[in-house]
Amino acid sequence: MNSTFRILFYARWQKRKANGKVPIIARITINGAKSQFNLKIDVSEKIWDPKSGRAIGNSKEAIESNRYLNTAYGSLVQKYRILAERGEVVTASLLKDSFLGADIKKMTLLDAFKEFNDIHVSDIVEGYETVEVKR
Repeated sequence: MNSTFRILFYARWQKRKANGKVPIIARITINGAKSQFNLKIDVSEKIWDPKSGRAIGNSKEAIESNRYLNTAYGSLVQKYRILAERGEVVTASLLKDSFLGADIKKMTLLDAFKEFNDIHVSDIVEGYETVEVKR
């Protein structure tokens, strides 16, 4: 099944900070469904190019920002391919959660003990012998 997949980086001009920087947002669009999230990177509004979705110039800030955006883009494409190869129906929110790590099952210590005991209870029962101790 073919699907449309697009990644867009844009500046959220309404959230301009006092130092003249704007936060960069990533928008994922898959088959018309959109999901967006903050990339936790701020770029000076003077060097941001809305058409290209990248910082322009050769300043240190522009080079570092573009490197970060290229890494995020590559990671999103890689996660998309992994999810598609698994045979899952890839949605924009699923890809966002995968990128942000929200799809990873978090386990408490008690859950880990319970899972361990459930796996190894048969080993204990089979090898267990009753022993009486006399004094």
